[in-house]
Amino acid sequence: METEFSGRILLVSAGILLSSSLYLTHSISTYNRFSRNKVSLFIASIVAIAITNVIMLETQASIFFSLRTALLGSIGALLSLFPIFAAIITILLIRITLLTNRLVAASS
Repeated sequence: METEFSGRILLVSAGILLSSSLYLTHSISTYNRFSRNKVSLFIASIVAIAITNVIMLETQASIFFSLRTALLGSIGALLSLFPIFAAIITILLIRITLLTNRLVAASS
């Protein structure tokens, strides 16, 4: 029971860390002197540091090993959901295609 809860904490924590790091990367790469995202950068940095601490406390390992393990687990969970999202998008696209009543002229 405890290991299942710990695994869920690690997946959620790693997902938050992954989102925070992607946001930080995006904000830093698009930074200019007119942008006013200093507060959001600070908050994302604090969240990343806090989540890193949570992950280290859960795994009881070094910082690099615990981050690698948690991030690989969250990326694996996202990739395991990909077939579901692909099936939903395929069904929606087929539905849109079949419900369209316009005739498309052949281009020559």
